[in-house]
Amino acid sequence: VILDPPSFARDRKSRPAAERAYVRLNRLALRCLRSGGLLASASCTSQVSPQAFREALAEAARREDRRLITVYEAGQAVDHPVPVHFPEARYLKFVLSRVMPVL
Repeated sequence: VILDPPSFARDRKSRPAAERAYVRLNRLALRCLRSGGLLASASCTSQVSPQAFREALAEAARREDRRLITVYEAGQAVDHPVPVHFPEARYLKFVLSRVMPVL
């Protein structure tokens, strides 16, 4: 399953709602996958950090009684440079995970 939603957060006020939306969306995707399936999940907002995005994936897996094994993780390519003084420019996040049952 590939998830590439539009930006869920345009400002700091919408960050909590965006994080909840990532959990909800990934939970729905996990329900479509059998053990061993692949979940490709992306985020394109600077308001949700890479760590918060990974935490949303982990929370979705926990709530669905699944375990996610990260196969690949990436941000934007070199043609989207991130200035040192503007870390918010690091807005693209991508995680490819294998879905496993809870041990």
